[in-house]
Amino acid sequence: MATYTGQLLCGHGHPNDDGLMPSSIRSIWLSENSRPAWIGEPRRRATYMWLPYAPDTILCDGLLMVVTLILERHSLWRAAGIDIDPQNRPTIDLAKAITPDQHDALLDAARAASVGSGLKVIVAGFTGSSILAQLSQAREFGFDLEILAPVGSRLYERWTRSTWLSGMLEEPDEGLLH
Repeated sequence: MATYTGQLLCGHGHPNDDGLMPSSIRSIWLSENSRPAWIGEPRRRATYMWLPYAPDTILCDGLLMVVTLILERHSLWRAAGIDIDPQNRPTIDLAKAITPDQHDALLDAARAASVGSGLKVIVAGFTGSSILAQLSQAREFGFDLEILAPVGSRLYERWTRSTWLSGMLEEPDEGLLH
Protein backbone atom coordinates (compact mmCIF):
# COMPACT_ATOMS: atom_id res chain seq x y z
CA MET A 1 0.00 0.00 0.00
CA ALA A 2 1.36 3.41 -0.93
CA THR A 3 1.43 6.30 1.49
CA TYR A 4 1.20 10.02 0.95
CA THR A 5 4.55 11.65 1.63
CA GLY A 6 4.03 15.14 0.29
CA GLN A 7 1.56 17.69 -0.94
CA LEU A 8 1.37 20.68 -3.27
CA LEU A 9 -1.23 23.06 -1.89
CA CYS A 10 -2.07 25.73 -4.46
CA GLY A 11 -4.22 28.82 -4.56
CA HIS A 12 -4.25 32.57 -4.70
CA GLY A 13 -2.40 34.26 -1.89
CA HIS A 14 -4.31 36.66 0.32
CA PRO A 15 -3.21 40.23 -0.44
CA ASN A 16 -3.04 41.28 3.22
CA ASP A 17 -2.63 38.22 5.39
CA ASP A 18 -0.45 35.78 3.45
CA GLY A 19 -2.01 32.32 3.46
CA LEU A 20 -4.35 31.17 0.69
CA MET A 21 -7.77 32.40 -0.36
CA PRO A 22 -10.17 29.57 0.61
CA SER A 23 -12.19 29.48 -2.61
CA SER A 24 -9.07 28.99 -4.74
CA ILE A 25 -7.39 26.08 -2.97
CA ARG A 26 -6.43 22.95 -4.93
CA SER A 27 -4.13 20.17 -3.80
CA ILE A 28 -2.08 17.42 -5.31
CA TRP A 29 -0.71 14.61 -3.16
CA LEU A 30 2.52 12.66 -3.63
CA SER A 31 2.00 8.94 -3.18
CA GLU A 32 5.15 6.88 -2.75
CA ASN A 33 5.91 3.23 -2.48
CA SER A 34 7.34 1.20 -5.35
CA ARG A 35 6.67 4.05 -7.81
CA PRO A 36 5.88 7.67 -6.93
CA ALA A 37 2.74 9.31 -8.31
CA TRP A 38 1.16 12.75 -8.05
CA ILE A 39 -2.57 12.31 -7.43
CA GLY A 40 -5.26 14.91 -7.07
CA GLU A 41 -8.24 16.78 -8.41
CA PRO A 42 -6.52 19.96 -9.54
CA ARG A 43 -9.39 20.93 -11.84
CA ARG A 44 -12.28 19.75 -9.61
CA ARG A 45 -13.66 17.71 -12.48
CA ALA A 46 -11.60 14.54 -12.45
CA THR A 47 -8.88 12.80 -10.51
CA TYR A 48 -5.50 12.90 -12.22
CA MET A 49 -2.46 10.72 -11.62
CA TRP A 50 0.94 11.53 -13.08
CA LEU A 51 3.91 9.22 -12.67
CA PRO A 52 7.10 11.32 -12.53
CA TYR A 53 9.65 11.13 -15.31
CA ALA A 54 12.55 10.09 -13.06
CA PRO A 55 13.37 9.81 -9.34
CA ASP A 56 15.27 13.11 -9.40
CA THR A 57 12.41 15.04 -11.06
CA ILE A 58 9.55 14.13 -8.71
CA LEU A 59 9.08 17.66 -7.38
CA CYS A 60 9.55 19.36 -10.76
CA ASP A 61 7.02 16.99 -12.32
CA GLY A 62 4.50 17.82 -9.59
CA LEU A 63 5.02 21.52 -10.29
CA LEU A 64 4.61 20.80 -14.02
CA MET A 65 1.24 19.24 -13.14
CA VAL A 66 0.33 22.43 -11.24
CA VAL A 67 1.18 24.63 -14.23
CA THR A 68 -0.57 22.35 -16.71
CA LEU A 69 -3.78 21.61 -14.83
CA ILE A 70 -4.26 24.35 -12.23
CA LEU A 71 -2.95 27.26 -14.29
CA GLU A 72 -4.43 25.48 -17.34
CA ARG A 73 -1.39 25.97 -19.56
CA HIS A 74 -2.13 22.92 -21.75
CA SER A 75 -0.54 24.54 -24.78
CA LEU A 76 2.91 23.94 -23.24
CA TRP A 77 2.63 20.36 -24.38
CA ARG A 78 1.93 21.19 -28.02
CA ALA A 79 4.69 23.81 -27.97
CA ALA A 80 7.11 21.09 -26.79
CA GLY A 81 6.09 18.89 -29.74
CA ILE A 82 4.01 16.48 -27.64
CA ASP A 83 0.79 15.15 -29.12
CA ILE A 84 -0.97 14.67 -25.77
CA ASP A 85 -3.80 16.74 -24.36
CA PRO A 86 -3.07 16.40 -20.62
CA GLN A 87 -6.46 17.71 -19.53
CA ASN A 88 -8.10 14.73 -21.28
CA ARG A 89 -5.62 12.14 -19.98
CA PRO A 90 -6.27 11.48 -16.29
CA THR A 91 -3.27 9.15 -16.05
CA ILE A 92 0.11 9.91 -17.57
CA ASP A 93 3.36 8.02 -17.12
CA LEU A 94 5.78 10.77 -18.11
CA ALA A 95 8.69 8.38 -18.67
CA LYS A 96 6.68 6.46 -21.28
CA ALA A 97 4.81 9.39 -22.81
CA ILE A 98 7.63 11.82 -23.59
CA THR A 99 11.30 11.90 -24.56
CA PRO A 100 14.07 13.44 -22.40
CA ASP A 101 14.21 16.49 -24.70
CA GLN A 102 10.45 16.94 -24.50
CA HIS A 103 10.60 16.67 -20.71
CA ASP A 104 13.29 19.36 -20.55
CA ALA A 105 11.27 21.59 -22.88
CA LEU A 106 8.12 21.10 -20.79
CA LEU A 107 9.91 21.99 -17.55
CA ASP A 108 11.46 25.09 -19.12
CA ALA A 109 8.08 26.21 -20.42
CA ALA A 110 6.40 25.49 -17.07
CA ARG A 111 9.01 27.53 -15.22
CA ALA A 112 8.42 30.46 -17.57
CA ALA A 113 4.61 30.14 -17.32
CA SER A 114 4.74 30.17 -13.52
CA VAL A 115 6.32 33.66 -13.39
CA GLY A 116 3.71 36.30 -12.62
CA SER A 117 0.93 33.70 -12.51
CA GLY A 118 -0.48 34.96 -9.23
CA LEU A 119 -0.49 31.42 -7.88
CA LYS A 120 0.93 30.55 -4.49
CA VAL A 121 2.25 27.02 -4.01
CA ILE A 122 2.96 25.47 -0.64
CA VAL A 123 5.28 22.49 -0.97
CA ALA A 124 5.02 20.11 1.98
CA GLY A 125 7.38 17.17 2.32
CA PHE A 126 6.63 14.73 5.12
CA THR A 127 9.22 12.67 6.97
CA GLY A 128 10.80 10.24 4.51
CA SER A 129 9.49 11.96 1.37
CA SER A 130 11.65 11.89 -1.74
CA ILE A 131 10.95 15.56 -2.39
CA LEU A 132 12.79 16.64 0.78
CA ALA A 133 16.06 16.23 -1.16
CA GLN A 134 14.63 18.20 -4.12
CA LEU A 135 13.24 21.30 -2.41
CA SER A 136 15.81 23.63 -3.99
CA GLN A 137 14.28 22.80 -7.41
CA ALA A 138 11.14 24.71 -6.42
CA ARG A 139 13.02 28.01 -6.53
CA GLU A 140 13.36 27.60 -10.31
CA PHE A 141 9.61 28.25 -10.62
CA GLY A 142 8.11 31.74 -10.38
CA PHE A 143 5.19 31.03 -8.06
CA ASP A 144 4.81 32.66 -4.70
CA LEU A 145 6.17 29.81 -2.65
CA GLU A 146 6.35 28.36 0.84
CA ILE A 147 8.28 25.23 1.75
CA LEU A 148 7.21 23.05 4.67
CA ALA A 149 9.58 20.38 5.91
CA PRO A 150 9.60 18.48 9.20
CA VAL A 151 11.37 20.22 12.07
CA GLY A 152 10.49 17.47 14.48
CA SER A 153 8.79 14.10 14.53
CA ARG A 154 7.34 11.68 17.04
CA LEU A 155 6.78 8.36 15.31
CA TYR A 156 5.58 5.16 16.96
CA GLU A 157 7.26 2.01 15.64
CA ARG A 158 4.68 -0.78 15.87
CA TRP A 159 7.17 -3.61 15.39
CA THR A 160 9.43 -2.57 18.26
CA ARG A 161 6.67 -0.91 20.26
CA SER A 162 8.79 2.14 20.80
CA THR A 163 8.54 5.82 19.99
CA TRP A 164 11.17 7.61 17.96
CA LEU A 165 11.71 11.34 18.50
CA SER A 166 13.71 13.58 16.20
CA GLY A 167 14.40 17.25 15.60
CA MET A 168 12.55 19.71 17.82
CA LEU A 169 10.82 16.84 19.63
CA GLU A 170 14.00 15.09 20.74
CA GLU A 171 14.69 14.78 24.43
CA PRO A 172 17.00 17.62 25.49
CA ASP A 173 20.53 16.84 26.63
CA GLU A 174 20.93 16.52 30.38
CA GLY A 175 23.04 19.68 30.40
CA LEU A 176 20.22 21.75 28.94
CA LEU A 177 17.94 20.97 31.87
CA HIS A 178 20.30 22.43 34.50
